[in-house]
Amino acid sequence: MAIKNLQHFTQQMFDVMQRHAALDSRDHILFADNQLTYLLRYPQLFDVAVRSLSPQSATVDVASFGCSYGHDCVSVALFLERELKKRNWDYRITGFDRVTKGLDAARSGIIPHQVQPPVLENWMSIPRDYAKKISVQQRLPFAKLLTETKTGYTLKPRLMQRLDFEEMDFTVQTPMQTYDFVIAANVAQYLTNEQQRLFAFKTIDCLRIGGLMIAPTSDEEGLDFQRALKSQLMPLGANGKPDPQSKLPLYKRTF
Repeated sequence: MAIKNLQHFTQQMFDVMQRHAALDSRDHILFADNQLTYLLRYPQLFDVAVRSLSPQSATVDVASFGCSYGHDCVSVALFLERELKKRNWDYRITGFDRVTKGLDAARSGIIPHQVQPPVLENWMSIPRDYAKKISVQQRLPFAKLLTETKTGYTLKPRLMQRLDFEEMDFTVQTPMQTYDFVIAANVAQYLTNEQQRLFAFKTIDCLRIGGLMIAPTSDEEGLDFQRALKSQLMPLGANGKPDPQSKLPLYKRTF
């Protein structure tokens, strides 16, 4: 399938999500938006979240649950790095996952261009220049943190020293510290309804007052997770302000 441009790519992605969202009755629990992992897949969401942060100290502490190969950790680092001079902060990002394969790759400082679920492996390739185009649009310091190779990206020392990757079973373990920003968009589809509720409250417990959380990014998955969040956190709109009617999967802890 030839991809003409970013708009065409987005439409094709939406179309495949519509076709495959119900495949969880078979071997794969598939929702393409969350299981097709690549750099800068939520650029607008990360942009709103980072601009809305009000950290309690000079260092923004971030946790990414279900971090896989580290794409989301690196993505949010690009947005945080962009804000360093304006906001006079530093940042620290910890990625958690239950699967060691992705963690080992993330720790190596080399992340692949994309990781596709088996059912999509022959479907399409994300445009090679996708991340760079998004970086230009969002004015992100891409070259400051990353070096592109034929198969992925090598993380520069400036970024590596701000990243940690830890193995953790989200259903039974809880991080030892609290965070200003939690990314939990890629876990709920692997959990039972009861596990979703428990995980939601665990993530709330590790979120600082005033902290932000990105929840599952679709209504087709993580419904119990989202219900639990909405009972405890305030939904934010695209302007980063409280909006009870917002459909954006971004929440703030206010108490």
